[in-house]
Amino acid sequence: QTIELTDEQENAIAYLLENLKCGTIALDGPAGSGKTTLIKGLVQRIGGPVVVSAMTNKAASVLKLKGIKDAIT
Repeated sequence: QTIELTDEQENAIAYLLENLKCGTIALDGPAGSGKTTLIKGLVQRIGGPVVVSAMTNKAASVLKLKGIKDAIT
């Protein structure tokens, strides 16, 4: 399922992809700020294996509930 992104989100994903060339990125922000949407868009763009790790088991569970099935702590 393709995610519809705003221009601002597209710009954020382009920034993340550029910085991902370094190997690892960290994404944080308050609840409801769009982190999960950005992660989904990023995973779609990469199209290959991606490791999504959360700081807590609860955060990983939320990611899994929102469709990021392989999220880990």
